Amino acid sequence: MKIFTGIIIPFLAFLPLVCLSSFVAVAGSTSVIQQKQPNLPNNEKCFTEASGKKICAGHPDSATVDFVVNKAKKTITAKASLTFHSELQSAKAFFFLQQPVIKAVLNGKIIRAERRKAPGNEDWIIVVPVEPGNQVNKLELEYNISGLTAWGLKWEPFHWLTDYSDSTDARFSNVFAPVAFEADRYPVTYNFSFIGLIKPLNLYSSAFQTKIGPVIVKQKKINQVYKLLFSKHNNMAGPYFEFTSQVYHTVTFNYIGLYQPVPVTIYFSPSILKGKEEAVIRQAENLVRQTFDKFETTIGEYPFEKLLVKLYSLQNGDLPLSQEYSMEYTGAVVSRMELIPHEICHQWFGRGASPVDGTAGFVDELICDWYDYANPVKYPGKRKPVIISQPNSFSLRTPEESYQEGVFLAEISHLYKHHNINLSNILKRFYNKYRLKSYSREDFFNILSEDYPGSLQPYFLRYVFGKK
Repeated sequence: MKIFTGIIIPFLAFLPLVCLSSFVAVAGSTSVIQQKQPNLPNNEKCFTEASGKKICAGHPDSATVDFVVNKAKKTITAKASLTFHSELQSAKAFFFLQQPVIKAVLNGKIIRAERRKAPGNEDWIIVVPVEPGNQVNKLELEYNISGLTAWGLKWEPFHWLTDYSDSTDARFSNVFAPVAFEADRYPVTYNFSFIGLIKPLNLYSSAFQTKIGPVIVKQKKINQVYKLLFSKHNNMAGPYFEFTSQVYHTVTFNYIGLYQPVPVTIYFSPSILKGKEEAVIRQAENLVRQTFDKFETTIGEYPFEKLLVKLYSLQNGDLPLSQEYSMEYTGAVVSRMELIPHEICHQWFGRGASPVDGTAGFVDELICDWYDYANPVKYPGKRKPVIISQPNSFSLRTPEESYQEGVFLAEISHLYKHHNINLSNILKRFYNKYRLKSYSREDFFNILSEDYPGSLQPYFLRYVFGKK
């Protein structure tokens, strides 16, 4: 995601990228920070209740969510079914979910699902009892999709789309479906049943496979069914869909990459093509191709099966947050023209290699901001301390300061240049190590430190953790 804060540097002027790694376990360097927030293993996020019971994230193996959208009643109901395993010694499992649960069934038995705030008091979780022992469980939940959680919903004319890009819920799709941490990747199926439509809907989605059922007309009203399958490489910030009665202009082509062809679809909001269709389409396609060229050449293989790009605006420069909703998903980006490269950057860093939790959520923004402003980045000298890493691993939010701190990479670059270290190779190594996996702050810091003969600890303490 990009909250734009300045004039973007022309794309072709891109210089070698820099990567930051998360904070390393160097002797004497992490004690203060880890007293505040211990670093947990990537596959386990747990907390302990006052009673002493251990509660851990449930790790789904697969999930299906059935949505029923009744246009006449203006309601959306959902039923989620997921198989998951729980951590050893865990008395309860939790999932992030904004919605209150109407009914919960675990392994065929009705249970009480408790809705509470996660540690840090920021995000809603659903807590269910489990038998300790890392066993496989099946959980079924019923709930309503209501309020602001139906972000992109308009009833007249009907229009519903994924949109978590207001920066308060940018990393996870827990507004619609129960999810675990972003480190988990597993196949997800979304089934949509629409009742009482006036016009058939058009679907735009990054799903690996889509199936559209027959259109059934009853008393001049239309019922329609869609099935969206997201692959096992999908992480939970990833599902993208848009249902609309509007028809967008689309352009499709194969990007013939270094590794394999990638099908690309760009669709355009009609208002931006009036009188300049050819120029807008050519510019958007060129940005996509150029970004692919740079990243596949310098970083590595595109991580997903395809790419969907929605271009919604031609505006440049700073925009109010109410107008800025450029965002990346798994194999999809929603963007205005000048931020297409930034959001595609997140296909490599953010969705391809992803942060394990909120403490590492700043990393991909640093990399992609560096990418935006890379020519030239002037060494800024000593700046004020800044906190760009969430202290709470249970947070789903990325600090807004991280959207402006790509310049931090300029400072690291300045250090590396004295030792003739190839930063592009470091970033490539970082990506390929964590491609379709997740990294922590420590992983991020470690990979930056591998080739540097000095200590990067003072820079991380000052510009990541805000220590003077």
